[in-house]
Amino acid sequence: MRLPRLRFRLRLRRRRRLTRHRRRLRERRVRHQFDLYGGKNQQIVRAVAMALSLIAMMVVAFVARPARSQTAGTTNLLASPAVWPTNGSPQTTTALALDPTAVFLNPAGLAAQDERTLLFQHGLLQFGSDWDLAAVAYPIPGLGGVGLGVARLGTGGLEAYDAQNQPLGTYGYSEAALAASVARRAIGPAYAGVTLKVLSQSLGDVSAAAPALDLGLVLRPARLRGGQIGITAENVVAGSLDLGGAASSLDRSFRLGAASPEWTFGRSGAVRAALDVARHGPEGTRMRLGVEYAR
Repeated sequence: MRLPRLRFRLRLRRRRRLTRHRRRLRERRVRHQFDLYGGKNQQIVRAVAMALSLIAMMVVAFVARPARSQTAGTTNLLASPAVWPTNGSPQTTTALALDPTAVFLNPAGLAAQDERTLLFQHGLLQFGSDWDLAAVAYPIPGLGGVGLGVARLGTGGLEAYDAQNQPLGTYGYSEAALAASVARRAIGPAYAGVTLKVLSQSLGDVSAAAPALDLGLVLRPARLRGGQIGITAENVVAGSLDLGGAASSLDRSFRLGAASPEWTFGRSGAVRAALDVARHGPEGTRMRLGVEYAR
């Protein structure tokens, strides 16, 4: 009877040693993750994000040429995404912001993304205009997420005339927005983000640039069971685009969005809807509704 007991004790000791070894491995992994994403490395990531923002401002400021004596309107179409072209997907809305367009739509959405994504868009609009967008989202464990984005809207072949109605040839018009964003989880189900951007405007051989600051918030309360609420305030702090005449600061924009949870219908697929309500400066309120079906 002693031999079976001895075997049982040996097995028990082996299990205890194996359990201790696994615990030590887990502790080492946790320490490694803490050292990688916390402390000094987190400060380095923040410094890099701020450096990218400052570089973006400097690049556009040096590229923009000073205005001459001409006068021109200072309305900027890229100052607020409320007037941007859209594909109607709920993912590109204020409440969700699940792709790199969150840099412009709602920077807080970057903190909720879990994969690195790169997005390119090109489209042809009315009156010979074209639209281009490139953006990247980079989630960082322990910090949240960062993102960079560039958007451009332009047209060419516009005919110009002088005061005596004499033709002066053709010219082009373009707008550009360069933005850098930082976001992280704030408190509980709340995610917060900030975007520092530079808006530029070019009319013929005259151009101007101005900085602006956007703030974003995403709420994921448990009561909504997967639903989300998004709020953004754009151009909270902004400069003015001076193309040779009196120029006021860029108009502020406010956006409120709500997204439903995913409704599944067995094996047939899932449906999700999102609603955006936006107001840009003195313009009226605009509403957008998007519905997505995934199978």
